Amino acid sequence: MLDNVWDEKFSTSWDNLQCSLQSAADGSTIIVTTCNKDIARRFHPTLTLELPKLSDDDCWNLIKAYALAGPLAARVQEGCFEDIGRRIAAKCGGLPLAAKALGGLLEGFPDSRRWEDIENSRIWDLPPRREEILAALVLSYNFLPPDLRMCFAYCSIFPKNYQVQKEKLLMLWMAEGLIDPETSYKRVVGDCFDDLLARSFFQESTSNKHCFVMHDLIRELAVHVMGEFGFMLEANTSSVSLAWPRHFTYLQCQYVPSDRFRCIADPEISQALRKFLPVRSSSKELLYYLSSEMLQSLVPSFCHLRVLSLCGYNITSIPLSIGSLKHLHFLDYFSTLIEGLPDTLCSLYNLQTLLLSDCHQLKSLPNKIGNLVGMYHLNIHGTHRLEEIPYGIGKLSWLRMLNDFVVGKNRGPSNGELGGVKYLKGKLRISGLENVVSEADAAAAKLIEKSIWMGTRVICCYWAD
Repeated sequence: MLDNVWDEKFSTSWDNLQCSLQSAADGSTIIVTTCNKDIARRFHPTLTLELPKLSDDDCWNLIKAYALAGPLAARVQEGCFEDIGRRIAAKCGGLPLAAKALGGLLEGFPDSRRWEDIENSRIWDLPPRREEILAALVLSYNFLPPDLRMCFAYCSIFPKNYQVQKEKLLMLWMAEGLIDPETSYKRVVGDCFDDLLARSFFQESTSNKHCFVMHDLIRELAVHVMGEFGFMLEANTSSVSLAWPRHFTYLQCQYVPSDRFRCIADPEISQALRKFLPVRSSSKELLYYLSSEMLQSLVPSFCHLRVLSLCGYNITSIPLSIGSLKHLHFLDYFSTLIEGLPDTLCSLYNLQTLLLSDCHQLKSLPNKIGNLVGMYHLNIHGTHRLEEIPYGIGKLSWLRMLNDFVVGKNRGPSNGELGGVKYLKGKLRISGLENVVSEADAAAAKLIEKSIWMGTRVICCYWAD
């Protein structure tokens, strides 16, 4: 059985699959769960092909497995919900994704009112924008709490089959104001994501255990919900007409043509943007090329930007004009060739996330980094040439992520530097211990009672997540 077959592009992978079936015996059966008959016809014509849908009984069993699981199962009897549950199951169209989504929507409701609301919803009678967006999925979205609806719609920025990293997605949600960082960190910061995962809006990736993906129908729903406020620029495309987008994402190409971003050159559009986010079109670790002239002209035009990413580009410096982006919350220079950061960056008082991981040429951070008092995430993992962490890091009292701390020569940690960063989560690696010159400074770091691994010149500290 081939499950979740939705790719409409008959790429090499389809041809390879077809070749592998050539030796199948006559009368063999292939079960393909797809709504696209054109895809189905690509298989070997002598094989018997079934395009099955679940029976209503199967849909009910799937809904029941999700909705009446966990603590609820011990408090209710299946019979209390069976009649109405079977009527809902009959509306799923035989598709397992719809049954799973409805089951997740009904989970945790021990009375029948929520079930009746879903059965009697007018959504079942309304034709969706496209036949692929099922009423059951639209219904699942409509019944989400308001904060989850916004978080879900935001995910339309990612292309089809994109591998979503939970941690980075949470940072983006924070940057856009979809989840409140202070409230979120008082509980489990990933609650919103975990709720969407439990409702089958995300699935665990089969190729990367650290990532998640959205089913094509789920992503189609997110795009439909986002509407004209989001725009994805496809590879090798520039001449498109945009209405009024807030979220601009684009597939990276290795060499950026001069007219690549012509569609957002209009000042009314560029000033309305809240996000400028490249998405890698390949899993290969390529270096992407963007001219410094283009970068210099782009940055000042994004005066209301909240999210800016230039990850993976060959850039060696950051424009001084970065300091004009006063609304910036998220800045990503992952895997670039920058050697340092300008002091103007330290005027971004709203900055929450600064990602500098794998910037192998980075030697220094700005001396006034302590001005960024709203910072939650500072990722400098893999910056092996970084000479020291400047004074002032202890002022970033809200930091949850600081994965490396480099003690500079003759400048051991000043009193209270690490001691002032008291909300760290995960792992912190401290290097350059030979440069600690004062026992009092070492004590002020307050590493006592932490889980610690010590090497010759390195300490690794672990905080509970």
